[in-house]
Amino acid sequence: MKSTLARLGAVFKGKNVPWVQRIVNQYVAYVEEHHPELKVHKMPFAKIHGEPHASPKTNDPFHASVALRKKEDLKGSGFSLHVYPDGKVVASKSGFPSLQMLSATAEELGDNAYWLDPEYVRQWTAQNEASSSKQNRHRGDQSSSSRDNIRGKGKNKASNHLEYKKDPTTGVLYRHSENGAVVYLHPEYQREYYHDTEGEVVWL
Repeated sequence: MKSTLARLGAVFKGKNVPWVQRIVNQYVAYVEEHHPELKVHKMPFAKIHGEPHASPKTNDPFHASVALRKKEDLKGSGFSLHVYPDGKVVASKSGFPSLQMLSATAEELGDNAYWLDPEYVRQWTAQNEASSSKQNRHRGDQSSSSRDNIRGKGKNKASNHLEYKKDPTTGVLYRHSENGAVVYLHPEYQREYYHDTEGEVVWL
């Protein structure tokens, strides 16, 4: 028997974005059915942070950021999702799967429907990556001390898997930074990330 959350979906607070809510509810139902040990039904409250948007600084195409929490005031523990128009859902928390759900429709996206075109997304990502690389060269070696501490001294962490450990339960690769933070390697993007104090993903 499916849980109340799997049957009724997450309880969204604040902003109403139908395509995001639909994809999140598909994700929740799948995880509740196929990964009951994650107890996603204990985090029934959801909120979309701001408007769906692209994040050039992290080279992240158009997406919605969604937080799922245990309490109605959306404080405390839980996990976060990045939800993309093509139906891809990327979870922030180790152990939670990243899945492919049904995509949004052009009608649902309206003026943002061009993000459904994989060729456009590919070109945007490539151009943004080139632009970011150019900016990084101009910046030289300057960066915030907190980010440096988490990244560690090595510049090629993501390419050297020998420096990572594998979680025996989830198979996720991770390492500990110099300041003790746990840094994960995303299996698809081959990019490092960690979770801030609010449980949000911060890409390195």
